[in-house]
Amino acid sequence: MTGRHEEVTALLQALPIDIVPLLQCGVLNPEWYAARYDGPHDRLDMLREFFLDPECRAYSPSVYFDSDYYLARNPDVEAARINPLVHYVMHGEAEGRCPNPLFDPAFYKRAMRERGLPTQQGTMLAHYLREGLALGLPTCRDFHPQRYLAAYSDVAVAGEEPLAHFLTYGWGEGRSGNGVVGAGVGTATLQPRAEALGASLLGPALRAPVAAPRPYASQACPWISVVVPCYNSPPDHLRACIDSVLAQSHRNFELIVVDDASPKQEHLPLLEQFEREGISVVRAARNGGISRASNLGAARARGEWLLFLDHDDLLDPGALTALEERSLAVPRAQYIYSDCARISAGGEILDYHYKPDWSPELLLTYMYAGQVLCLQRELFERLGGFDHQFDGCQDHDLALRVAEADVQVEHIASVLYYWRAIPGSTALAARYKDYAHKAARRAIGASLKRRKSSGRAKAAPWAASSRSNFFQIGFGDGGPTVTILIPTRDNTAMLARLLDSIRQRTRYRNYRVLVLANEDVGPDTKLALEGLD
Repeated sequence: MTGRHEEVTALLQALPIDIVPLLQCGVLNPEWYAARYDGPHDRLDMLREFFLDPECRAYSPSVYFDSDYYLARNPDVEAARINPLVHYVMHGEAEGRCPNPLFDPAFYKRAMRERGLPTQQGTMLAHYLREGLALGLPTCRDFHPQRYLAAYSDVAVAGEEPLAHFLTYGWGEGRSGNGVVGAGVGTATLQPRAEALGASLLGPALRAPVAAPRPYASQACPWISVVVPCYNSPPDHLRACIDSVLAQSHRNFELIVVDDASPKQEHLPLLEQFEREGISVVRAARNGGISRASNLGAARARGEWLLFLDHDDLLDPGALTALEERSLAVPRAQYIYSDCARISAGGEILDYHYKPDWSPELLLTYMYAGQVLCLQRELFERLGGFDHQFDGCQDHDLALRVAEADVQVEHIASVLYYWRAIPGSTALAARYKDYAHKAARRAIGASLKRRKSSGRAKAAPWAASSRSNFFQIGFGDGGPTVTILIPTRDNTAMLARLLDSIRQRTRYRNYRVLVLANEDVGPDTKLALEGLD
């Protein structure tokens, strides 16, 4: 027994880190290690092999520390031939390096600080395994243990530790790390249906673009700031909106939620939860409207690109990836918009809006260059952001100023945005927001004035009755005066029809009519001619 104790003591003294806390919390798991690598079942032999055998340095000591992942992400550690777990404990965590794809120590530490918890003892990973699950702390932006258990009752009933379950099974089963069940459909659902149909999950039409080489793949992915202004937000809609952002396949983004001094309280606990999850929440001191709230969020943003998302709308899971790919494929692009779909309060698709490619002239008649609306932050700041004078159509006003700036605008012909139709939303009917119609007309008028155009915006005849935001541009008669000569003799009925047709069908107004009649006309004709004046 004394010899065994001496061996353990010698091993502990030979290691530069204290492994006892790691054994106690499960970061070092000899049983898992033995099953994974068919290694020694004796705990001391396992520790010797893992820490002292150079050929085993890439082995993972548990599901929570992925040595292959750590070495692949940190080539300096690989080059130095250091045991990855030793490096992580001594240096890596303090440097913000991650032990697995779903544990971000910097994110976790920030969540602890927001809860007022001390962060100075041990590693963040060990703290999570000891206390983090019970405290409801998220491990990173992509994984929230409590929400995972709430979404998947089978995991909770089985008593599985959620992070371990997701890393081992959930990812492959198509489960969502945030418990966002409706944001996408995993292979676990699709595979049985595909097999029943004798189909492939990724048929030739879809496989070709996926397999195609991406010449820009080596370039740095752009950082996108997603700004969500909210006011008296229905909690379920706001939660769904935020979940649609968290479910994005593109990971280089930050999420900023701006509360515009909402008088209602229902969604405020949700904002506090967002903060605990590492989402930036900005609270306006007073209500300023959607433009000021959006500008407030943009001022907090750090990304190269800004994307504006209404608090009750949804992003497609691939929206940010599509924007990233277009921005890298067209480096000169400064403003990108996509197609969208209108959805009901319950999330059912009502119709699709397939939009035209960029046309500055068409933009003067209706707003199509938004939803999704994404532009470079530098351009947004140069244009002065949204103008609160045009609340209700602030995006149209901004797009018009973008058109005047003569920058590269790109249209992605895919549905990336889901526009929720609820009472009070312009998605349901423009007549619910008459102020939006008036604001749009003023925004177009302001743009025409900046362009020194004599045109005036007016509702298109077919859209006027519904107060829909479709306009036509009318221009004053700046041309020469036109005189229309009409010779006649004793045919007042035909003359009346002719004059009526001129009045009804001629848009040009700078004209006069001169009727030429013989002196020998009858008294009725003479009376009719005198009445023309």
